[in-house]
Amino acid sequence: MASSTITVRQTVAIDQVADVQVSEVVTVGDGTFKRAIRIYGAPDGAAGQPILELILVGEAKENIAITTPLLEF
Repeated sequence: MASSTITVRQTVAIDQVADVQVSEVVTVGDGTFKRAIRIYGAPDGAAGQPILELILVGEAKENIAITTPLLEF
């Protein structure tokens, strides 16, 4: 069996953020749903690769809904 690492809690600080993109929720095919949050930074901005990508997977679409004070995605 291969070793594994499990992160229980993590805080990440990112400076020089150029863009934040939240994908639509898509069906994975096994009955779960997935979406991504991508953060882009200097020097390439959104034209480059994200400096951080967070993939959210849930058993229901509502489980990975994102709510802000002004908008609901």
